[in-house]
Amino acid sequence: MAASLQASSLATFYQNECTATGTRPIEGVVAQLSEARTVAPGLLLHLSLVGSSLTDDQCEVLGLLLKKNHALETLEIKPSGGAATGDAAGPSGPVFVTAGGLAAVINGIASHPALQRLDLSGNSLSANCTAMVAECVAVSPAMESCCLDGNVVDRHAAASLSMALKDPLCALTSLSLSGCNMD
Repeated sequence: MAASLQASSLATFYQNECTATGTRPIEGVVAQLSEARTVAPGLLLHLSLVGSSLTDDQCEVLGLLLKKNHALETLEIKPSGGAATGDAAGPSGPVFVTAGGLAAVINGIASHPALQRLDLSGNSLSANCTAMVAECVAVSPAMESCCLDGNVVDRHAAASLSMALKDPLCALTSLSLSGCNMD
C-alpha cells in the first residue's frame, strides 16, 4: 500500500492530476485540503462534497486522491440539504454522481484502512450502484456507518447489502436506507 501523502502534498497531487487530465477541479476540494493542514496537520480526515454534481472525470481524479489519503475517516457526496425526499428521491431525482463516477470513487475507497463514514444520500443512485456500494462496505475494515438515504434498493441491491453485512470483514454498525425506493 502506498504511503499516505500529507495534506499539502494531496492538494498538489490533486491539482496536478486535474491539470494532467484536463479535468475541472471539484469546487471546495483544494480548500478542504488546505484547511486540513491547520486542523489535522498532514491529514485529510473529512471530505464533504455537498451540493456538487460530479463528472466522471472529476470522480476519476477524486478516486486517485482517495487512494493517496489513507487517513480519511468521512466522505460525503450528496445534494445540499441532505437526502432527497419526496419527488426528488429515486430514479427521477437529481444525480450528483453517475454510475461511472461512483465506480471510480468506490475504487478509491475500497478496502480503505480508515474510512469510517460514507454518506451518499440523495444521489438517486440506481440499484446497481447501491450494490456496488455494498461490495465496498464488505471489504472496508473501518467503515462503521453508511448512509444511502434517498437511493434505489431493489432485490439485487438488498441481497448485496445483506451479504456485505454477513461478511466477516464488515465492521458496519449503522446502515441508513430512509426514503429509499424499494423495488
